[in-house]
Amino acid sequence: MPGLSDFYFQYMHSAAWRSIRRKALERDKYLCQVCKKKLATQVHHLTYERFGHELLVDLLSSCRSCHGILSRLGIPRPNIYEISTAPDLEQIISDT
Repeated sequence: MPGLSDFYFQYMHSAAWRSIRRKALERDKYLCQVCKKKLATQVHHLTYERFGHELLVDLLSSCRSCHGILSRLGIPRPNIYEISTAPDLEQIISDT
């Protein structure tokens, strides 16, 4: 998605984004799907093809560090995307 438009900022602060973002985090049990170690607090767009109407497969839960790396490098979707069996959220939080 070239450039950041008003629509981008409006959407990223919308109830619709908060809802799909929460679903992605819950799907991934709040575990970063990149490092598989840290609490996922952010959601990375694997594609902007359906921006504003994302499917869950378009999103990847990540910790802040991994999200920064993904965003800078433009890493595409992993070849094998597996939903991990994460420990309880309280355990993940206590490890950070």
